[in-house]
Amino acid sequence: MNYSYGTFYAQKIKSLADTNFQFGNQLKDNKSQYIGLNLSIPIYSRGNTAQQRELKKIELQLNEVQKDKEEERLNDLVNLEIKKLNLLKDLTNSLIEIVKTSEQSFETTETKYKFDKVDASVYKSSKNQVLKSKYNELNNNLSQVFIQNQLKILVEN
Repeated sequence: MNYSYGTFYAQKIKSLADTNFQFGNQLKDNKSQYIGLNLSIPIYSRGNTAQQRELKKIELQLNEVQKDKEEERLNDLVNLEIKKLNLLKDLTNSLIEIVKTSEQSFETTETKYKFDKVDASVYKSSKNQVLKSKYNELNNNLSQVFIQNQLKILVEN
């Protein structure tokens, strides 16, 4: 419940310094009153609270499912990187053998080239084979280091 009593001033103000305002007469002649009653009854507040609790429970369940999915995705990613690393480690021995074989082949070709048994294109091809095999070995080693660092980052988080 509330009550209001007020007026409006209807006379011109000549200046701010003029303090001869006659508020008493003004209030008596132009008064206005207001009486009101305001009643608020929360009819469904219990239902709203229960509904909000249910929504929070559902939200928590969804967050838990999302968390489980992210953990599963992270585990799958870690397992995939471990498999890649193992494949690269298995490939290391093969690449070492390929480098040895290509170097031996190049030594033979180089000797033949010195005695004019093979032409320059065969010599260059043999030399390129050595460079390519060394590049593949280096690339394999760098890939292993990269994957190991990725695994460290993934496991720490």
